[in-house]
Parts: sequence; C-alpha cells; structure tokens
Amino acid sequence: MNVVHQRNAPGWAETISVRYGNEIRLEGMPSFGALSKSELDILDLTVAQHAQRTTEELVEWCHKNCPEYVEAKRKPIAVEAILRGAKKTAKAIQKVLADASEIEELDALLS
Repeated sequence: MNVVHQRNAPGWAETISVRYGNEIRLEGMPSFGALSKSELDILDLTVAQHAQRTTEELVEWCHKNCPEYVEAKRKPIAVEAILRGAKKTAKAIQKVLADASEIEELDALLS
C-alpha cells in the first residue's frame, strides 16, 4: 500500500506532518510492526550512508544512482485541456478562448 498518497492512511496524521512545499516532518513515533529485522537493518544502513548529505546532495545522488529516476519534462497545460477536465462544453470552451483572445488583443493595443 502506498500511504504517501493517502492522507487518510492509518496513523499518517499522527506520524507525518502536513506538507510544506517539499518538506514534511516526523510528528510522532511510527509503528515498525510490519517491517522485519532485516528490513529495519536496511533502512538503518541507508540512513547512516546518507545522513550527512544535504537535500540537494541527496537529490543529485538519487538522480545519478537510481535507475528508476526519469527527469520530468515540464510543459504547459493547454487551457482547453483544463476546461475539458472541468467538464465544460465545447461551446463554453470556445467562448473562454475567444474572450481570452480579445483580452490579449486589447492588452496589445493599450501597451
């Protein structure tokens, strides 16, 4: 189970803080009952190996050493896609685009 994306996961609110940007904090002692001794040893070793790294150094290390990492290419989301996602009709989408175009033309004339 991927509890990172489930804010209502059992014990989450008592253990993990609300996210601030890319930062979360440990708010309470987590339960390790589902982890074996060898899994806990692996986690302890991982922490020991990386505890001295800054966040930026850890990100760089992960990008170089974790084969599953794929750089995300950011691209703009089209207004039409947002409006379709909001279940707007084709007619409503065309109206928004036409209004936006008129505003852009007016801005260009006034600048």
